[in-house]
Amino acid sequence: MVRGADSANWDDPDDTRAVVDFFSSAENRGKLGQGGNPTSAGLEECAKFMAETRPVTKGSPKTGPKIGTRWKVIKSIHKAILGAKQKTYPGISGWNYDDKHGFGVTEVNEDAWKSFSAQHSIFKPFKTRGWDLFDKVHDILPPTARGNSICPEFEGQDSPQASQAFESEQNRSSPSRSPTPAPETPATGRVLPSSQIFGPPIMTPGQSVASVSSRTPGSLTTPTLALKRAGPGLDPDDFESPWSGSKRTKLTGPEALNNISRSIDNVGNAIRESLPAPKQSSAVSPAKKAGIARDLARKDRDAGIITSADFTRLLLLFLEKPSASDAYMHALDDERGDIAYALLNPNSLYF
Repeated sequence: MVRGADSANWDDPDDTRAVVDFFSSAENRGKLGQGGNPTSAGLEECAKFMAETRPVTKGSPKTGPKIGTRWKVIKSIHKAILGAKQKTYPGISGWNYDDKHGFGVTEVNEDAWKSFSAQHSIFKPFKTRGWDLFDKVHDILPPTARGNSICPEFEGQDSPQASQAFESEQNRSSPSRSPTPAPETPATGRVLPSSQIFGPPIMTPGQSVASVSSRTPGSLTTPTLALKRAGPGLDPDDFESPWSGSKRTKLTGPEALNNISRSIDNVGNAIRESLPAPKQSSAVSPAKKAGIARDLARKDRDAGIITSADFTRLLLLFLEKPSASDAYMHALDDERGDIAYALLNPNSLYF
């Protein structure tokens, strides 16, 4: 692959090893900040060290900013391997990593490895051997920069814990009400709490309103409606409605059915209001990710960072693998040259 004129070449693993050795020396460890990234002065000193000890044979000079970009790649590899060791890297279940044999792939699990490494290309170089720089990088990184889990930027996913917390919060803000039934009284028959009535009371033939008990000062009971059997000589269709004031009205059969329908509607509305609102997914579709990555690749091609041939190959890769689009679109401007090289040369010892 022909790289842009401004790209530093890191094909020789000894170049990366020299950078790690520089910052692991006793006099240069202090040049790493709390986030594990070198200071600007430290990068410039490392660039001078590289120019003196590792003369450039391919690509552009390894300047301070170029070394800073390379250091981010080193940290990414360290974080991924740490996640593999601690079994916290997404999708690592079923795989074991050790410093000597890497993932120890054999003929038995070769097919599974092809599928796994296609989704997690950062692990491809460690098929049968470990990364010999892991211990040294782990030792010089501040504890706050090491992390104890891996969550790559380009493999984001919805968090079940977050959605559960959201639903719990919604449930807390919309508690359901459970009415407490009032006791029966022998004198009046069945007693219905008004909290259970969502519309006008539902009357049945043979029953009438006997009394309406009102709340008295200091009373904690809910006003109730007492219903009793109609006596002899009372028209079964003649019911008294408390909503009609002092005037007695006749509730016909159709009106009673209409009241039942309204009550059912009110129950349905109450249930719907108590449920949390449906969540809309904010995930970006693979096609949209590919479009964003394509625009960035076109920008890099026009800037001379990648060639036209590389641009075409990247477009095909973005459509084939959404993870490639994720990696490219989340990389910083000065990192995309290295990301493009890694994506198009997955088996290269680019670290």
